[in-house]
Amino acid sequence: MRRLVETTDADGLEKFLGEHIQLWCINYIYAGLLVGVNENDCVLSHPYVVYETGKLTEEKFKFAESFGVQELFVRISSIEAYALAPQLKG
Repeated sequence: MRRLVETTDADGLEKFLGEHIQLWCINYIYAGLLVGVNENDCVLSHPYVVYETGKLTEEKFKFAESFGVQELFVRISSIEAYALAPQLKG
């Protein structure tokens, strides 16, 4: 697994290492600081689950709740789309 301490000329998810991102997955939307990526999983630090986005052009989610854990591992095969995230607290 690659971690934030490495510097690469990366593309895809690796491009967002060290950034707050949102992962649009099969069932849920997750958000957090991307701190790790490998072939199977990505790791979000201080993760949130987004229950209601509100307007997608807004600067924060309408309703997002912390998982209350330091890291959340998300299976890459469940990710449908990803991008930089707005402010996490909604």
